[in-house]
Amino acid sequence: MMRLTVCLLLLAARMSIAQGVNAPIAGVVLDPAGRLIPIHGVFGNLLRGESIPLPGAFISASFSDNAGLLKSASAFVITDRSGQEQSSIESTVSGAAMASFASDGSLQWFCAGACMTLQTPQGATISTANIGGAVVALGLTAGQSIPLLTLSGNQLWSCSLSTADQLTSNQVAVSGATPAIAFNGGWLTTSAAGLIWTAPNGTTTAIPVPSPVQSLQASGSRTVSINARWMLNGALQLLEIPVRPQVAPKPRTSPVLVTR
Repeated sequence: MMRLTVCLLLLAARMSIAQGVNAPIAGVVLDPAGRLIPIHGVFGNLLRGESIPLPGAFISASFSDNAGLLKSASAFVITDRSGQEQSSIESTVSGAAMASFASDGSLQWFCAGACMTLQTPQGATISTANIGGAVVALGLTAGQSIPLLTLSGNQLWSCSLSTADQLTSNQVAVSGATPAIAFNGGWLTTSAAGLIWTAPNGTTTAIPVPSPVQSLQASGSRTVSINARWMLNGALQLLEIPVRPQVAPKPRTSPVLVTR
């Protein structure tokens, strides 16, 4: 009976998505073809939604459960959770963008390229010229502290940048390599064996996926989209930290059904 109930629930979820019913959004992804794709459903039963029209070509996207940031060659575009444009800010910096969200999912700080300057949607700025490494990821903003992941030589370092005095503190070595991204309060990095999640308490969890991973993008507050050469025909793969009362719950991945 339990197995039948689960099967019926999964079938209902698939039917509701196919019929256009407002299914939950597990994440929003900028796919390799440059299309913004909402991912509906729950882990273990994810379906690709209809692509969202974009006004031009975009090179990166980051989403929380409340907002999104897209980057084109000439602008940052701030969106809502579903990818609909809210505002845009001109950019003279080339390269992909990085975003720092707050715990409520609101966009706090962002940058692009070498990330020499962080800025807010309201126009405030902070220089990162003196942090002692190249910024490769922004973490979850908490009060006046912005977690940064930096690369110096071949070593990744986590530190906190104060918005009050623009000084860094709490520098700690982080395992793994780039590409890297903030993930559920910690850091998600790459390795020869796949991915490594470093939790907020410093514990690490290896996540075996075929290598190499080409890019990682935040598709929601608890989900990351993985792009790699081994994904064929436009397939997508999402990674999630399940909501469990544990210090470091085990991450899990889920493929997205390819629909054309």
